[in-house]
Amino acid sequence: MISRLSGRLIAALALAGSVVYPANAAREPIQLAPSSQWEINYAADSCRLARQFGTGDWTTLLILDRFEPDDYFRVTMVGKRLKRRGESGDAKLQFGPTEAAQKIDFLVGETANRPSLVFSQAMRITPLTDSEKEKLEAQYNPDVRRWFELPPIAPEREAAIMFLSLQLSGMPKVVLDTGSLGAPMNAFRKCMDELLSHWGIDVARHASLSKKLMPAEAPANWLRSSDYPMDLLRKGAQGLVHFRLSVDSEGKPTDCHIQRSTRPEGFDTAVCAALKRRARFEPALDKEGKPLASYYVNSVRFEIP
Repeated sequence: MISRLSGRLIAALALAGSVVYPANAAREPIQLAPSSQWEINYAADSCRLARQFGTGDWTTLLILDRFEPDDYFRVTMVGKRLKRRGESGDAKLQFGPTEAAQKIDFLVGETANRPSLVFSQAMRITPLTDSEKEKLEAQYNPDVRRWFELPPIAPEREAAIMFLSLQLSGMPKVVLDTGSLGAPMNAFRKCMDELLSHWGIDVARHASLSKKLMPAEAPANWLRSSDYPMDLLRKGAQGLVHFRLSVDSEGKPTDCHIQRSTRPEGFDTAVCAALKRRARFEPALDKEGKPLASYYVNSVRFEIP
C-alpha cells in the first residue's frame, strides 16, 4: 500500500561521528525488513517516496526524491547506524538483484535529528552504459549538438527490483528488502504528471515534443567560483541546491525555484542569481516544430577542496 502525505523533510548538513564494527562484520550483511508502508509525498516542487526499514538502532528511513518526470531520483538514507565522520564520502548502491551496483558520492547530514547520507548525484535504478554517457556528453559539444534522450526504463525492470543494498567502508553491507518497486515507481510517475500541471506546463504538448529544451552551452559554465558567497566561504560552509528554471519559448529563464536545499539560504540566492544572468537555452519544440515554454532541472554543489 502507498499512502499520500503532504509536507517535506529538509536535510541539513551537520558534522557526525562514526560507529566502529568488528573486523568480521563486513562479511555479514545486515538485512532490514520493511517496518512501514511506502508513502508518497506530493510537495510543491517535487515528489517523494519514503519507507522505513528495520527496528531499534537499525531503524533506517529510505527517501527517494524526484524533481522532474524522468527515471532519475535522489536518494537519502536516515538512521542511527549511518553515522559517519567527516562531511562527505562515497558508497555503492545496488538496486538488486537485476541491476548493477553504482558508486555515488554523499554528504553527511542530519534529518529529523538523525544521522543521514544525502547522496549528491541523481541516479536511476540502473547505471548509464558507456554509449549513453557518450551521447549525453555530445549534446554539449558545439561540433555535434545532437539531442539525445535516454530510453525510459521499462516497468518490468522496476518490478524486478527486490532490494536496495548500501556498501560503505568500515561497516557491513546493509540490505533494505524493498520488495518489488513496480507499484512505488508507478506512483512516482502519477505524482510527476500532476506536478507539471501545477508548474504551468502544457502537459499534452510536452508529451510529444520533437525536441526537448536544451542548454545553449555546457551548464557547468553558468556557475563560477566567484559565485560562492564570500561569507559562507569564510565560514567553511558547503551545500547542495536543487533548482528548477521556468524557461520561455525564446529560451530565456523567467523564474528560478529552489526544489530542495541543504541550506544555508545564501547558496539558494547565489544559484538563482547566476542562472538568471547566464543560463540560456535552445527552446523546446512541440510535435509541429513550434517553440513552447518549458522547464530545466539540475543541481549545484558548493564544495571547498
